[in-house]
Amino acid sequence: MPGRVFFVVPRVSYACGGVNITIQFADILRRSGVDAYLIVERADYRYEFVSYDVPTVYCPIGPAALRLGKRDRMLKTLNWRPPGKARNPRVQPGPDDIIVIPEVQYPAQRARFAGCPWILMNQSTTIMAETCARTGYGDLAADPTHIGTIATSEAALRTVRALADPDAVRVPLALDGDRYGHVERKRKLISYMPRRRADQVHIIVDLLRAHPALEGYEFQPIHGMTGAEVDACLRESLLFLSFSHQEGFGLPPAEAMAMGCLTIGYAGVGGQEFFTKATGFPIPEDDIAEYVTRVVEVVTAYERDPAPLDALRRGASQAILGRYTRAATQEALLNFWNRLEFRTNPA
Repeated sequence: MPGRVFFVVPRVSYACGGVNITIQFADILRRSGVDAYLIVERADYRYEFVSYDVPTVYCPIGPAALRLGKRDRMLKTLNWRPPGKARNPRVQPGPDDIIVIPEVQYPAQRARFAGCPWILMNQSTTIMAETCARTGYGDLAADPTHIGTIATSEAALRTVRALADPDAVRVPLALDGDRYGHVERKRKLISYMPRRRADQVHIIVDLLRAHPALEGYEFQPIHGMTGAEVDACLRESLLFLSFSHQEGFGLPPAEAMAMGCLTIGYAGVGGQEFFTKATGFPIPEDDIAEYVTRVVEVVTAYERDPAPLDALRRGASQAILGRYTRAATQEALLNFWNRLEFRTNPA
């Protein structure tokens, strides 16, 4: 059996859904008796946007290694936080340990932890595809230290199975627990995540602000908030505008549905597994006119008779919370873990 398990966490300055899920998986393993940790590159860095009990340790990695594993345009969104008060213990993983590497930092971190058994954790479609285009189809199969791959969504699983590892396993993320739950009473607040499709965000939001049917509605971007602040905003929001783009899953619209928001917008590939006409109002890709028209129609209908739309958002919350449970995540993750053929001394 392996020694310690280290989940690689990048140093980011904003709430990141992928990091939240990484912490969730590490927490499940640790509570199940696995000696799991988060590993970062600095002694003074701690991801601060959700609360968690998984210990953070550090091993100097360096921005150069990080850059090798990310698309150039994504680097522009990685902002380093200033030094904090955290003092993480320093570690040096060895051949008896396992490294869990996110797709955004593969293959750089594989090279950094050469000699350690490692698991690929894929939460993306486009990033994984671009990485495979650089490294080649047989890259994982030719690596004796690679011991398994997990994917967190249907789209991420299809991508990694087709391009990198046909034996990859789906481990769904969880959206239940204390954070999420349907909220019946809402106010005239429209929230949205502006990190994707910035050009369309400005156009669509400006058009909606100016529309007379939305008089009295407030608009609130949720970028740059802590997890608690996002939750508070979604609890109050009647509508959520989704600008998902080339997502592996797309957490913001799923979280909005779980909180009882009427969700309108783009599914962004990965969101197609949950964002349907039964749970919201999906808009065809890049159709700005349809997007604005649908928001106006939904608001107008709600002002006239809220009961049918209240029923829709209640049903969407039940669908999300009933499907993406911690119990399902734990079962899938532990099944994967127990089936692994651990290689504690790879050649």
